[in-house]
Amino acid sequence: MAIAVNLPTEKFREHAHIRVLMIVDSLYWTVGHFAHQVTQDNPHLNAVICSQHVIREFQKRYGQFPLSFDLVHFLNTKTMEPFCNRLPTVSTFHHMDSSTHMKYLDDCDGVMTVSTQWQQYLIDVGIPRERLGIVPFAVDGTQFYPASQNERSSIRQELNISAETFVVGFTGRRTSDVDGRKGLACFLESVKTLRQSMPQLVIVIIGPGWEYLVREFQNENIAVVHVSYQLDLTAIARLYRALDVFWVTSRIEGGPVPLLEAMASGLPCIATPVGAVLDLMQDNRNGFIVPCDDSQAFVDMTLMLERNRELSTKIGEAARETILRERSWSQTQACLDRLYETAINNYYAHRSTSLSCHDADVSLQTTQPLVPTALCFDDLGPGTKKWMRACEYVRGSKMLIQLGEWRQAVQLMRAAVKESSGDMNIAAQIVLVLFHAGKKKLRWRKIKDGVRKAMAMQKSADS
Repeated sequence: MAIAVNLPTEKFREHAHIRVLMIVDSLYWTVGHFAHQVTQDNPHLNAVICSQHVIREFQKRYGQFPLSFDLVHFLNTKTMEPFCNRLPTVSTFHHMDSSTHMKYLDDCDGVMTVSTQWQQYLIDVGIPRERLGIVPFAVDGTQFYPASQNERSSIRQELNISAETFVVGFTGRRTSDVDGRKGLACFLESVKTLRQSMPQLVIVIIGPGWEYLVREFQNENIAVVHVSYQLDLTAIARLYRALDVFWVTSRIEGGPVPLLEAMASGLPCIATPVGAVLDLMQDNRNGFIVPCDDSQAFVDMTLMLERNRELSTKIGEAARETILRERSWSQTQACLDRLYETAINNYYAHRSTSLSCHDADVSLQTTQPLVPTALCFDDLGPGTKKWMRACEYVRGSKMLIQLGEWRQAVQLMRAAVKESSGDMNIAAQIVLVLFHAGKKKLRWRKIKDGVRKAMAMQKSADS
């Protein structure tokens, strides 16, 4: 039986590539970017990255999704039914809030966390330690770097921010604020209080869905620049080089990835004790850790940095050194490789208990998965793969519409039509996305009209 358990490890190390299916919510947000980076130029992995939308559409069109993989990795998704108990599986646990589904974790052969805080949480709730692995987010230090004085001035000119202005940065996606986990009440209060001592303050908000925050600041005569969704990561990296300090006001985080990007950009960061902050940041050395919901602490630390630019530079330099030393993509790839090896071992060890030793030895000597399948992903024709890419464009456009980013959504729809060469299935998917978006918009318009009419009737009755 020991041979049956050990063979997957030998297989992982000896073969050039392990075939991995990575399932993401979208290719156009943090998890999709992680999947791309962690598999790029990885000598151990031959990865296929797709969204759960594509898997559902594939099953509708062709029946069974190919099972010709050595492992399936679910990153922030619920599409487990076609794969669970048929292939080695890994599931990612980012953090715990009311939207988190934990019921799938018991069925996985490996569980990925992105910080020590959440690995310990899973241990405390009873997930076996031998199935857990930390695979932290990373950042490209050649893409996110400190600005020269000239570049900083140029970027600020583009944003209509003067050179003498002090700029506080905040990054996120409005739809990620489940249970108020982004600490927006603290963020708002901190900015309003800071503005009283810093008349030249400008707030830069990066990410979609924050129009109401912009209106709130404008009503308080606080200067704000809102840069919404960016498909190009290079454009996001440039924005950090216009900032003086970066805030993380969150109550719950797995990362957050923007913290890593800001630290790599040489910015002093003020953050609450969440997620990767606890793994990376040393208070008063490479950043500042303040209690959750303590708006005055954000104000005090920011004023100190504004008055002591030498300290600000020193903290920013230490922050970048930390990221370059501890959060390269090659380090993250090595962590992922170890977790995959663990998951494959766990899967075959479990299967070996229901197989005879002879059956186990024969099965595990092959590079093919133990499940028979009529479909092999590598054998899919170019037309099918182009159709799958078009499906990804449709999924991306749907996500962008939900975030209110119509311009970028239309770009992806055009790309889908071009990629699919007039495939009616893709056209139908686009029509369906537009139909639901229009119906939702119409529904909200009716609600607003109803509220206005009710208020008018009440006002008339009062008069």
